[in-house]
Formats: sequence, structure tokens, C-alpha cells
Amino acid sequence: MSGLLRGGATGAALIIVLLVLPLVLLRGGMSRDEVREQAIILANLTQGLSAARALQLRVGEHLATHGALPADASALGLDATAAARHQGVALGDGGVITVYVPAAQGTLAGRLRLTPQATPGHDIEWACHTSDFRNIARHVPRCRYQENAP
Repeated sequence: MSGLLRGGATGAALIIVLLVLPLVLLRGGMSRDEVREQAIILANLTQGLSAARALQLRVGEHLATHGALPADASALGLDATAAARHQGVALGDGGVITVYVPAAQGTLAGRLRLTPQATPGHDIEWACHTSDFRNIARHVPRCRYQENAP
């Protein structure tokens, strides 16, 4: 299956990001508190995308088995309420996955939407977009910022 997160995030990559990011941001004139907040958001973003990978696989399995994307969470045998915020991800209609990214204080920093697009041969291409993170492509290259994304 082709996907946005093929292979998933690794712990080593996360550690490198968390070690290097503060140095880059401090050089950019940000305060230590701002650097800390950005590092936490990036770590939470990485963790949320890793959690979304499990749902991406279930959506792909549904497409392979039934020849169509799931209508909603119940089509995958998931309780909609349980799926709604499991590890910061939610599965919506048509297999759309929303990743909720918390900030340091536990408030919502933003969200990403992963939208499946079935291709011939029952493969899935995942489109990623957000209206909350202007520089998302710097951290998730296949994700795009859209000012009025749903």
C-alpha cells in the first residue's frame, strides 16, 4: 500500500529531531519557552502520525476486502466514540483520518487531515492537509498547508 507514512516514524528519528530542533529554533531568535513549545508540538505531531498509521492500514484492508473505502468507523468494526480520540486520531466518513496535535499545556495546537484516494488496483494514496500549521511541509514533506482546509 502506498501511503503518507510508509514505514512509520522511528524512535531514533524522533530523538534526532528533538535534539536538533531546539538548536535551530534558538538560532532563529525564539525564546527557550517558544522552542520548548515547538519541540513538544513536533513530538506530538510525530506521535499522532504514528498512531494514524494503524488506521491507515485498516482502511487499506477494508478497500482490499470490500473494493471500497469504509463509509465510517463502524464499517471497520470500530465504535465511533472509541475511534473518535484514540491516541489523538479519529476516523471519519469515507476513511478520512484526523490527527489531533496537542500543545504543551494539553490544549489543541492543531490538526491534520489524511484523506484516502483509492486508485485502480485497490491501492490508496493519502492526501494530507492542514489549516493549522503553515510550515507543515518542512516537517511532513507530503503534507500541505491550506488556509481554509476542513
